[in-house]
Amino acid sequence: MPKKNLYTALSAALCIIAGISAQAQQTVTLPAANIVAQSPYSTAVTNGTTGLLLLGGSIYVANATGGYPATPVSALPTLPLTILTVQAISVGPLNLLNTTYEVTPDATRKRIFAAGVSGGGTISSTYKIITTAATWQAGTYEAPLLYTADGLGNSVTPPSQVMTLIVPAFLSTTSITIPNTTINVNNLSFFTNGISISSQVGYHTTVPTSLKVKTAAATFTYTSVPAGMSDPATSVSKMTVALTGTVTGPTSALASSDVTLSPAAGILVTSYSANNNLPVPTFSISAADLRSSFLKAGNYDAALTYTIAPTSGVTPASITKTSTMRVAVSSLAAFTVPTTAVNLNFNTAADYKLGVSKNVTGQLSVSSTLPYNITVKANTAAFTNGSNTIPLNMLSISGVNAGDNIIPVTLSTNAQNLVSGANPVIGRSYDLKYTIPSSTALMNKAAGTYATTIVFSYVAP
Repeated sequence: MPKKNLYTALSAALCIIAGISAQAQQTVTLPAANIVAQSPYSTAVTNGTTGLLLLGGSIYVANATGGYPATPVSALPTLPLTILTVQAISVGPLNLLNTTYEVTPDATRKRIFAAGVSGGGTISSTYKIITTAATWQAGTYEAPLLYTADGLGNSVTPPSQVMTLIVPAFLSTTSITIPNTTINVNNLSFFTNGISISSQVGYHTTVPTSLKVKTAAATFTYTSVPAGMSDPATSVSKMTVALTGTVTGPTSALASSDVTLSPAAGILVTSYSANNNLPVPTFSISAADLRSSFLKAGNYDAALTYTIAPTSGVTPASITKTSTMRVAVSSLAAFTVPTTAVNLNFNTAADYKLGVSKNVTGQLSVSSTLPYNITVKANTAAFTNGSNTIPLNMLSISGVNAGDNIIPVTLSTNAQNLVSGANPVIGRSYDLKYTIPSSTALMNKAAGTYATTIVFSYVAP
């Protein structure tokens, strides 16, 4: 009977030991602020207990998993071993001349504590999460860390301790602003080639996101520069927007309702590094739309609202950021006279009797973002041929096409309006008609070429 009692006591003791050896768990929640700042996060943990450690006695840690996989198993990637370091702080209440080590647990057993004299007891350690070691995706990741100790019959209880890491789902733009954007239309070539400009929407996140943009109104707010031109009421749809660069998306017309910039799958966390998403909206205006809707010099302004939201679920909450878009059209002009010589020839009696006229196609070419006048004058007091002269007022200049609104003038040395108050335009040509009517006065002139210099001038009021 005593033997039986002894056997029962031993069985109870063995059951207790088995219970103590059960796997323990350490849970670490990584703060969003550390992910944003890319700063390491440290937290103190207890790693079970050990017995007496004499001089040189050590505690070791290992991770035989090869990383920290997501749990439950999902499409999330396994976090690398390099995200975690472990450093022992103390073992029990008595610690003399001890040495601690900061290590990255892997398949090799690594020392975290070397004893001078330690009475054993609770193991205190620091877990440090290295935020620069991964691009973090919201989820739960875990792997068992295996702890062992030197010494006859010595061990760490429990030997297997699960390290669970929780990465929160968040969106943050608290430290990042969205810059205002200005498209400078400061060269007439843009009216032929179109123009684009890229902005950047920066935010931090651990979840896939969608990005949308809208304007506050359906038309741009126009400010004439210089003052005086009427509002062209340009629709915001005359500008298109698309994501370019690392992440690309569909091209859409800007609108006062949300326009989705992100691709169908959203903007993935892994598209950018350090959890710092930097999608690039590129705004464009075609040459045709510039000519039809942004022709007047001045500023065309639109308030933009960007919405950043998780692609699925309601956590974290979406956020909005505002910015402005300005199309700044400079005061621009180009004026040319492609035909530089016009000859009116009096060769026959009929020419003297009926007069002579000549149409010149494309005599003037104008591009202007301002209203304008065109004036004409002669640089000399008469047509001259040596000492012989013909009065300037023998020549009249008029338009060929009624739609050109040319004002007929009789040539003189005074600048006269040939075109007055014309609207801004790109690449407009004017056909002119030069006429000398019948005149018996010409018949008495010496034969020869009579010439003057005619000056056409572009004038912006």
